[in-house]
Amino acid sequence: MFPTFSLSFPIRRVNIQLAYRTDIARPSYWNLRSNVLYANKYTYETGNPLLKPTLTQNVTLGATYRWMQLTAGYNRIKNQVINVTSLYDEENPTIMLMSLANAPAYDKVFAGLTLSPTIGLWHPQWRLQVTRQGYNVQTPQGLLELHRPMGTFVWNNNFQLPWGILLDADFSYRTKGDMQNGRFLEPSWRADLSLQKSFLDDNLNIRFDALNMLDSYKWDFIMYVSDMQTMRMDEKSTHCSFKLTLRYKFNATKSKYKGTGAGESQKSRM
Repeated sequence: MFPTFSLSFPIRRVNIQLAYRTDIARPSYWNLRSNVLYANKYTYETGNPLLKPTLTQNVTLGATYRWMQLTAGYNRIKNQVINVTSLYDEENPTIMLMSLANAPAYDKVFAGLTLSPTIGLWHPQWRLQVTRQGYNVQTPQGLLELHRPMGTFVWNNNFQLPWGILLDADFSYRTKGDMQNGRFLEPSWRADLSLQKSFLDDNLNIRFDALNMLDSYKWDFIMYVSDMQTMRMDEKSTHCSFKLTLRYKFNATKSKYKGTGAGESQKSRM
């Protein structure tokens, strides 16, 4: 059972909402695998068929005035799926087996402000959020409290140009801070640009994207995967990339699939 509670009321021109809900995130089919894969000469990878679903209890308080929204909340997270490691070969401690496990329950609080005005053809959105978790993990140096707050700032821009052309210019920035069983050691930022237009009564859509257009996105992340090992992921820059997408909507067919139940053995295993 997943009960939901919501209470909304106005205070003059400000709308207030208090809500409670429980969310569930079940592990993917890939995460439940039991076969072992070779990654490199130091690492093997596997899943975990015994993973439990992640349950999150959410309490949020929001206030909205015209195009301004202020939100604060609390999360209680149980059975979060995280990466862990163990020795693959007892005789060779340099080779590790990376797998998945359910983390102990922990708390997280957050607060955010969103501004979404409309200025003619320009639809900007500014979103600022600060998150702080209460996660403790065992490391080779002992117990570590991963309680450092992390802030994110997003500036999205949508322009409705003549001839039905849509232009999006988005910017995002993330500070240093802690997330689950890891820590971001450096801030990062990126800028994306997209241009799209529809033709043939909106049946054909053409979209062009320029991702990380300033070659600025980088991240330096350390993950505490066990009381014996840590994993450092240092990506200095992911280069700018371009993407062209064409979508066409065909008339939906009335026929339905009349198969014979392919995949029954796999569904039985699940």
